[in-house]
Amino acid sequence: DIKIITRFVKSGYTKIGGGKRLPIIDIASKSDFDVWASEFESIITERPVAYDVETRHDKIITLAICDGQRIWWLDVRRRWWDDSCRKTLKRLFENKKAKEIIAHFCENDDQWMRDTFNIKVKTSYDTARAHYILNAARSSGTTRLGLKEIAGNVLDMRGYEDDMDLFLATHALVSEEGKQKVITIEELKRRKEDKRLTVIENKLDHSHIYLAPTKVLRPYNCADAEATYALYKITKEKLIKEKILLRLFRRLMMPGTHALRRIMHNGMLVDSK
Repeated sequence: DIKIITRFVKSGYTKIGGGKRLPIIDIASKSDFDVWASEFESIITERPVAYDVETRHDKIITLAICDGQRIWWLDVRRRWWDDSCRKTLKRLFENKKAKEIIAHFCENDDQWMRDTFNIKVKTSYDTARAHYILNAARSSGTTRLGLKEIAGNVLDMRGYEDDMDLFLATHALVSEEGKQKVITIEELKRRKEDKRLTVIENKLDHSHIYLAPTKVLRPYNCADAEATYALYKITKEKLIKEKILLRLFRRLMMPGTHALRRIMHNGMLVDSK
């Protein structure tokens, strides 16, 4: 933890690539959502969109969507979110005329959309598989597919996870008088003799991202969506020039990825003998 914090202090919380960021539009109310849905209905049929989700245990809590010009951010924990919003989101993401829906390791995000919203997203472009197929044959070692690592090495988008990593490294999850809350490690040390305090997790990891405040969670989630879209642009351009790889990607990799999602969710038959 000390090493992590020291790196942050020295780096000065480096911004992604040092360049201009895409604007983030927070869908903060029901009226915001209605305006976005009306606009997005045509956008999704006219140009590619990338999406990324953040989750808590068994459901999605936030969704970031990028069309290469801006990023929309939706926190479904807000009180105005209701079933009518879910139905609208379902109609938009299940649009058969969608130009291109993009995700990184789409079998995960697509399944989360099904489990949380009953939305059957069929992502047509997986940036993890595209990056793999372009690099595996040229690499003598393992092709790493984590979005953060690719974003740093390929897109020069380093450091966007720093604020999240710092939050996780410096906070703990506790229960006080029956209510769960997040406090700093320093406060936990000061109150170690406080019998009203029960420690649930004294070391947070990435399964606790949902505990982060909006000012940390929103840019983190949105940067993932932006990185996914940027990686799509780069890999798509390269695949177009590599006709054989493009055919392999479209005809084998993507259908295989959707089959993997079904197997991960439903299991598969095996010969017990």
